[in-house]
Amino acid sequence: MELFKKNLNNLSLDLGFCVKCGEIYTNTPYKWCKKCQKNYLRKNFINWTSENKVVDRFIQGIQLKIDNPTDIIFEWIPYNQFNDIKVISKNDLYIATWKDGSLFYDSNEDKYLRKSRRVALKHLENPRNIDKFLLKLKKYLTFKIRGISQDPNTKDYIMVVDNECFEKYCAKCGVIYTNIRYKWCKPCQTNHFKNNFVNWTSKNKIIDDFIQETQLKIDSPTDIMLEWIPYDQFVHIRKGGRNNLAIWKNGPLSFFWKWSRKSDETVALIYLDNSKDIVEFLDEVKKYLTLKINIYGISQDPYTNDYIVVIKCSKECCIKYSKKYSQYIWCKRCQINYFKKNFKSWTKNEKIDNLIKEMQLKIKQPTDTIFEWIPYDQFNNVRKIDENNFAAVYSANWKDGPLIWNSVKYTRVSSKTVTLICMYNSEIMIDDFLNKVKKYKSCNKYFEICGITQYPYTKDYVIISSANYEYSKAHCLKCDEIYTFTAKMWCKPCQVNFLNEYYANGISGNEKIDNQIQEMQLKINQPTDLVFEWIPYNQFCYLEEIDKDNLVTVYSATWKDGPLHWNSTKYTRDPDKKVTLICINNSQNIVDDFLNKVKKYINCNKYFGIYGISQDPITKDYIIICINYNHFMKYCLSCAEIYTSTMYRWCKSCQLNFLKENFINWTSRDEKVDTFIQEMQLKINHPTDVVFEWIPYNKFDDIKEMSRDNFATIYLATLKSGVLSYDSTKNEYIRKTEKVTLKYLVNSQNTIYEFLNRKIKDCCTNGYNDFKIYGLSQAPNTKDYIIVYNYEYYKDYYSEQSCLKCENIYSYIQYKWCKPCTISFLKENFTNWKSIDEKIFNLIQEMQSKIVYPSDIVFEWIPYNQFDSIKEISKDDFATIYLAIWKNGPLYWNKMKYTRSLDKKVILKYIHNSHNAINEFLNEVKHDRSVNLDNYAYIKSPMGILGV
Repeated sequence: MELFKKNLNNLSLDLGFCVKCGEIYTNTPYKWCKKCQKNYLRKNFINWTSENKVVDRFIQGIQLKIDNPTDIIFEWIPYNQFNDIKVISKNDLYIATWKDGSLFYDSNEDKYLRKSRRVALKHLENPRNIDKFLLKLKKYLTFKIRGISQDPNTKDYIMVVDNECFEKYCAKCGVIYTNIRYKWCKPCQTNHFKNNFVNWTSKNKIIDDFIQETQLKIDSPTDIMLEWIPYDQFVHIRKGGRNNLAIWKNGPLSFFWKWSRKSDETVALIYLDNSKDIVEFLDEVKKYLTLKINIYGISQDPYTNDYIVVIKCSKECCIKYSKKYSQYIWCKRCQINYFKKNFKSWTKNEKIDNLIKEMQLKIKQPTDTIFEWIPYDQFNNVRKIDENNFAAVYSANWKDGPLIWNSVKYTRVSSKTVTLICMYNSEIMIDDFLNKVKKYKSCNKYFEICGITQYPYTKDYVIISSANYEYSKAHCLKCDEIYTFTAKMWCKPCQVNFLNEYYANGISGNEKIDNQIQEMQLKINQPTDLVFEWIPYNQFCYLEEIDKDNLVTVYSATWKDGPLHWNSTKYTRDPDKKVTLICINNSQNIVDDFLNKVKKYINCNKYFGIYGISQDPITKDYIIICINYNHFMKYCLSCAEIYTSTMYRWCKSCQLNFLKENFINWTSRDEKVDTFIQEMQLKINHPTDVVFEWIPYNKFDDIKEMSRDNFATIYLATLKSGVLSYDSTKNEYIRKTEKVTLKYLVNSQNTIYEFLNRKIKDCCTNGYNDFKIYGLSQAPNTKDYIIVYNYEYYKDYYSEQSCLKCENIYSYIQYKWCKPCTISFLKENFTNWKSIDEKIFNLIQEMQSKIVYPSDIVFEWIPYNQFDSIKEISKDDFATIYLAIWKNGPLYWNKMKYTRSLDKKVILKYIHNSHNAINEFLNEVKHDRSVNLDNYAYIKSPMGILGV
């Protein structure tokens, strides 16, 4: 019979019909029969219920609509099937794990199975009104809905869907997002706008309808949304006629996953000429919209009742011609028309007038200089600054000043200092003059030609430049040689002679200092070089100390006259100049060293900006005057060498000298320990390196034990004096109280040199960056040496699972037992009983090295005097057996260290004549040990050798 069924199944697969009902499979590849699966689902109706007939019928109806094996089986899902529930949207959307999971069809098993999955729990509107809930649910049938559940506490019905559905589908309406990237749904957005219409009004129906219509046409979350903006939203309004700038307090709406506002946005308020005619105003707004101008909305001036277009400030539109503004809200076409309207005959010379018109019409951007005819009476404080056979150059003050664009209109910058270039005989050689003007104007970025004027007495025409003039012939007006620097009209030979004459009587009173100053002045190469000077100390006021160390004191001060600088025509002084005074202590006694230091700084003059030398009249210390102390941050003030670390103002050589000089101020009272600490200190390479120190034990406070084992004990404590750390602001090492970790190493005083060279050097030199070792100390009672770590060693890196001696994981964590350290510990104690026979000594060593577990018996040599109450209990020709009390008892591990079990009852096995036959005895020991692991040791008694 079984064989018949098997053959029938195979035949049904070949022919493609269902074994149960005999009909052809609905889906042959899946071996799935729709009729049979519906019957299966009908029969299963009795196995579940929501306890609501309406819900049950709804679920049953959807289940019987199944058409394909891959279709989702819609189910009633008990709420206790969900765990790991997380809130995604408050009172709306949750994520959970469905423990059993949804049904899926397995063609191999020919049945539905379940698999756990993550799902979303969606609370719909009216969750307790089942009719409205189911009506809303039908809108989500495009989702992968797994079924319905009910919250047992709130009795709310819940829609259960695949978690990934909410990535593509709007959780609110169930329709796929219009913009999936931003999770933006246009229908829901449109409904939101409609619902919000009641929350605002312009009090004009035409305006309201226009804004509403525009909002409903939004197609993308990145679109700017046109709004009605109350005028009181604008603050800090800058008036500019019909165009104003303002700050919009709330700011425009922007969408990034949700709508939010960008507060304090700068906007332009545009008053249209027809702003009181609603229809014409809106027609103009529509023009802006067709040009895709970023219009934020419409507002109304409460004082004039004019309607206002509110637009984004950058790249916006000219009101008059609907062209896009530049970032300055500037329209080239409008400005050219403005100039054309103002064209006139400014002079009696047509060629001059035409040149000015031509120049004005070439304007391209709002930052361009406006070329003008400027009446000569606009200039005052006229002062000659240069002259040759062809022209004279003057500095003057232009009363009204040039035109500049101020974001809304052209205004003038009054009292502008300008250069007047008076071209000799230019009235006669008008064409040559105009060609020169055009040439200068073509280099506007250098010359910044503002326009032309005419000297009223000679009638010569004059070029006005808003910048310092670079004289075209480039010849020195004093020596008639070509300027060393044409751009600055500066002649090196003349200026060096000038400085020599200027300082002929300005001596310091010290020949070496005077020679140094003269040498530096003769090295001047360009007009921007600082002029090195002797500066009388009474020139300084408002002195304030800003830095100090053993060798140097630094002050900030004001230099009343100020340094010499080249102003394109001559050297003048910059009064009330802020400077830094570097006072070198005791420098009057070491002038040569002081001057060498100055030379080092001068070699880097471009960084330091040294003005010269002065002298304190009271201390007689010489002083270096520089531009700014920050420039000296690169060089050590003590040795004048570049800092090892510029960021920290730290000089390695100076700090090593400081540490060497401090060696006499501390000692551990052990020469080798002191030498080791000194060696570690002199390896310092960086200001953040820990300075390894000897720390007296009385410097610790609040000592608290945290952990211990057989080899070490961990304490937390407060280091009252603190550790050394480099303070770059004070340019020295300072101390501050700090919590530390103390690691006491048991009996380390007996192995101190191995301890220093292995343990400390490894931690300090092999790249351990996880914790810091501040130094060594010593317990006053036990004399155990102590490693002083930073607090983070205990907090972050120390582990209860690590051996305190070797810091490796315990061999048996629960017992805090480390096999390598235990064997090492036992070896270190071999010397306590090495006087016994060498062969027995080696045997005991061998037996101890085989220890594997903390519960293993420690094989030992036991002095005979340790036994008491010895009593014979058996005897033969080979051995005698005794019962005894071992006073100290055997070693055993008690989770932290080895201790002894006092007064332990033991059996002593006396091996006759074993002292004369040691090899046979050892073989007997090994035999007994392998048979009986409870043997503790072997001892030598007055009667011979006994086994215990």
